[in-house]
Amino acid sequence: MKRYGDRISQVASTTGTADFTLAGVVVGYRPFSAIAGIQAGDTVTYLAINGLDWEVGLGTYTPGTIVRTTVHTSSTGGAKINFTAAPVVLNTLSAEEMAALGVAPVTSVNSKTGAVVLNSSDVGADPAGSAASAEAAAKAASDPLGAATAAEAAAKAASQPLDGDLTALAALTGTGTIRRTGTNTYTLDPPVTIPVTSVNTKTGAVTLNAAEVGADATGAAAAAQAAAIAASQPRDGDLTTIAALSGTGTLRRTGTDAWVLDAPPAALTGVIRFEIDGGGAALTTGLKKAIVRAPYNGTITGWTLLADISGSVVLDVWKAPYASYPPVIAGTITGSAKPTLSGVIKNTSTTLTGWGTTITAGDIFLVNVDSATTVTHALLEINYTRT
Repeated sequence: MKRYGDRISQVASTTGTADFTLAGVVVGYRPFSAIAGIQAGDTVTYLAINGLDWEVGLGTYTPGTIVRTTVHTSSTGGAKINFTAAPVVLNTLSAEEMAALGVAPVTSVNSKTGAVVLNSSDVGADPAGSAASAEAAAKAASDPLGAATAAEAAAKAASQPLDGDLTALAALTGTGTIRRTGTNTYTLDPPVTIPVTSVNTKTGAVTLNAAEVGADATGAAAAAQAAAIAASQPRDGDLTTIAALSGTGTLRRTGTDAWVLDAPPAALTGVIRFEIDGGGAALTTGLKKAIVRAPYNGTITGWTLLADISGSVVLDVWKAPYASYPPVIAGTITGSAKPTLSGVIKNTSTTLTGWGTTITAGDIFLVNVDSATTVTHALLEINYTRT
């Protein structure tokens, strides 16, 4: 269904030839959603404007969007406008719709058709003057002595114009200097001209040189001005220097009106270390007494596992906040990529698939040996970046 509303206008947030995504409401107007009875799928006539670009057409309304279904006309001859900036979209009535509302042509007057000739009665004329006579008689009867008419004329004569001075000025014609000659009266005095008789003591047909008209024939004045500009101090030397800097970093003042950009510091890093010892025998499975408390907030970035001899070992790391100490298996952070040695003496990785990488200062960590073969001593380091 086609819908119309009064004072409907919103700014679109889209550009190009895309459909209009409706954003803010223009001050003093209402949104398209305020059109009585409007619902998704209804048709609205829109006018979209940005600068000299405009487009009129039929749009399909959905909440927050008007699809540019059919373009009636536009500033490019009827093509869809490629808006370079977000347009204002209004609800309007197109020329085609206005034409559709036009009245049917007249085919007869007072039952007459064809080339109609109207007489006085057809158009309500008063050829005999009877109506005019009746009107005059009525007026005479209402004011037989003309007293009301006379009073009205007297009141008009005695009334003051809205502004007598302005009325008098508006009545002046011609050119010259305005001069007030009395109450609400002005005159135009003709302009006064005084002929030039000499220039720098020269008379007759005077020819002026550069110095006489203030010219700078030798360029000395321009050179002096340029030198003064070059020697002048900028309004704010510090701001001028800072504005000339490029790149990123921390501002540091090195002297009068002198500044540099120091490179941003590298991210601070840390290591959480667990040392697991089998007392000369191969490591056994289970929870080990390697307890570490995190000193800072951070994000885990990788791990390194070292052993005393080549062998195999799989470690799991459990974490808990101080309030929930000690950690349990439900607090594992290693996911499916646990620190592992497989017949080697060392391994390192930044692949943290499934890991919980967030560290909060005060978190407590324990290590559990899931499996071990041959290895009697192991060192696990978990690397992190401080946040």
